[in-house]
Amino acid sequence: MLLNTLVKTVKRKSHRGSQTVTTDLITTDIVACINEAIRDISKHLPKRFWHKIGTNIAVTTGVVGTPAVYSLASDVHELSILHYTNASSLVVLRKVDSDKEWFDHVWGPNAALGLPKLYRELGPASSTGYKQVEIFPVPNQNVTLSNEYYRTKGADLTTADLSTEIPTIPDWCQDVAEKGALYYFLKGFDDPGQAIAFSDYQGAIKAMNEDDESDQDANLRLRWDLTQPSTQSFKLS
Repeated sequence: MLLNTLVKTVKRKSHRGSQTVTTDLITTDIVACINEAIRDISKHLPKRFWHKIGTNIAVTTGVVGTPAVYSLASDVHELSILHYTNASSLVVLRKVDSDKEWFDHVWGPNAALGLPKLYRELGPASSTGYKQVEIFPVPNQNVTLSNEYYRTKGADLTTADLSTEIPTIPDWCQDVAEKGALYYFLKGFDDPGQAIAFSDYQGAIKAMNEDDESDQDANLRLRWDLTQPSTQSFKLS
């Protein structure tokens, strides 16, 4: 769906703004409301939607006492796996979550070089703002690290994106973004229609979640229903 199509729909249903004008403040406000709805929807999307296979990281031979730190792609939210091949054998690096464990039991300034076996995630690089990883042991040879990760939502949409397809969320839930944008837009005017719009929005989010959970190919599992507390407090799906 084009972003402009979504903007026109909100204008039509809210009875505000001209559908042929794209340079007015109302258009800017509606795009901001769409972004707010997209942020809501992003929290409900299954984690697999954010999965991405990253480009290889070229690791070079290091120096004893100098941490081996490398930047990740700009859209990395959380790494899923780091691995490489050595002498036809797959080596999967194990993540160390605790800084205390890293400094107490892993890294040492005088540790010998070797093939990397462990890694930890670091904060963003000061020069690029991209997330980083530190690997250990410091490599004793050049290594090509392959990786998979969960990506970030991406930048908010602007009026410059009006003529493009919405890239942030999948097509099958963009109608939820429309209902959310309408609710947030009407809420800004204290419009009495916001109550109905809110109900429609919540219903659309619930339907989106139920649609994903109704996958008949998935393994049988127990799912707690927190939206409808009752004696029947769970569903099998």
